[in-house]
Amino acid sequence: MNRFKSRQILRLVVYNKVVRNELLVLAILCGCGSASTNVDESQADHLKFETDASIDSTFLGATSDERIVKLRNDSGRSVTVAWDIESENEEFSVNAGGCPAVPANGECEITVTYAPLAKIGERTGTITVTDIEAESVKKLTVSGRGKVTLAVTHQTDGVVTLLADNGDVDGRIECGESFTKCQVELGDESDQMVTLKANDGPSKYFAGWATDCSGTEATCELSMNGDRVVSSTYNDYIRVNIEVDPGPTSGGVLFVPSTSGACTPTGNYHYCALYRPGTSLRMDAIDDDGTAFESWTFPNCNTPNCSITVGNTTISGTVFFCPDTGCV
Repeated sequence: MNRFKSRQILRLVVYNKVVRNELLVLAILCGCGSASTNVDESQADHLKFETDASIDSTFLGATSDERIVKLRNDSGRSVTVAWDIESENEEFSVNAGGCPAVPANGECEITVTYAPLAKIGERTGTITVTDIEAESVKKLTVSGRGKVTLAVTHQTDGVVTLLADNGDVDGRIECGESFTKCQVELGDESDQMVTLKANDGPSKYFAGWATDCSGTEATCELSMNGDRVVSSTYNDYIRVNIEVDPGPTSGGVLFVPSTSGACTPTGNYHYCALYRPGTSLRMDAIDDDGTAFESWTFPNCNTPNCSITVGNTTISGTVFFCPDTGCV
């Protein structure tokens, strides 16, 4: 390539027909290589590729990605051309059936297709167009990067989020309840680690991961060296019901720690709270004016401060108050 006096980067304009892969098209004018042994390696300055200066990343799907590339002819004669493309594993191809010749001061279009065999890693190819009469060439370098997909199954209660490197919510995955961002296509993160976090819901708690994540920790780290699908399991909180006798106006109950989820008392119960199994819970019976604590129906609770461990089933009990003048 040093035999040439100059190199230049050409202006690019690409028309995206199918939004599927990430296909980066770069036009580089150079004198390296040739289409045939009898073609001079001089630069075809009168021919110019036109593609877009910026191409957004697109999803690598089953359908190959296609780009329309224009070839301009700035000379005053019609140019008959020959096309060739070189790429590893033939992941790039070109359809130049509509462009066997370029009119004087005119243009024609070719279709470049990218069908990657691997989901990750960058691929490149070189398109060569030869002005047969002038025996000069123009080269277009095309490159593409495969995409991988991260998908999370939707939850009715509880939200799974993708975390940024600093631990904040990334925003590209927020899946569950009213959030519907449950799939993202990743490029720069390919073959790197990403972190998902499962967040408890108002009536269910996170119980564990499934498919490409496992365990019961709230966070899951994934290596994105391929497509990943993640699902999670949420279970109902355990309900703790408290009845106050002779009634809530005669005393009250304070839950320590505070409840994990929203709870509405039902039946004869005046208080309720929702907790994960295994939670150590302390309940304080609070006297009212004219009343005093008498007893709990929970085992081993003989003082106003009653401590229990939440199991896997609903817990119900009663706290009794009597007049502060004395219990009968």
